[in-house]
Amino acid sequence: MKPPLDWIEGAQEIRDRVEEWWQAPLAPSSHARQISHSKHRSVIHLGPPGDSALIIKYFREKRGPGAPLPLIKRILGRAPWQREWQALKKLAGSKPIAPA
Repeated sequence: MKPPLDWIEGAQEIRDRVEEWWQAPLAPSSHARQISHSKHRSVIHLGPPGDSALIIKYFREKRGPGAPLPLIKRILGRAPWQREWQALKKLAGSKPIAPA
């Protein structure tokens, strides 16, 4: 079993759905569908068709010997997921920029 994810904030319902996917990404109950995939990240659609769905971005980090840069970025708050989280927090308080 994988260790649970470290959460900074977020609704418990969303945490539960993402944790379920994290523990068993291929389980049919998660209804996971990969939207896009690259060397550094994947975008995953979670949820059955017709139900409220979640779109999550899964960032992969280099691991193992000779990969100190991801650790340094994480400590400085500059890992890809941290930059994304900070940008989304800034957008949360802004007004819509598209016309009504």
